[in-house]
Amino acid sequence: MGKKRKELSPMDALFQELGRLSRDGKVDEALLAFDRAKADLSGPFEPRVYHKLLALTVDRPAEAASLRQHMQEHGVAPDEAMVRASAHRCPPHLR
Repeated sequence: MGKKRKELSPMDALFQELGRLSRDGKVDEALLAFDRAKADLSGPFEPRVYHKLLALTVDRPAEAASLRQHMQEHGVAPDEAMVRASAHRCPPHLR
């Protein structure tokens, strides 16, 4: 008898896919996966999903702003790691 493979929740599956795409440096594909998930999942995403995407979009301010807007619209407050990452991206004269 083999072990039963636990089925992933849609959020876990998305996070796993984003992790794979992140390791491969496929930012555009990760953003597309997020867009597909927005159509399939109602409500806010878990902070870990936003964190992964924000880390991927460090050099893409427009995409990062769109992600932060989605978070705000769904009442997801940035966690400490997201705030620190944003501060590192912000030019010193604007901090």
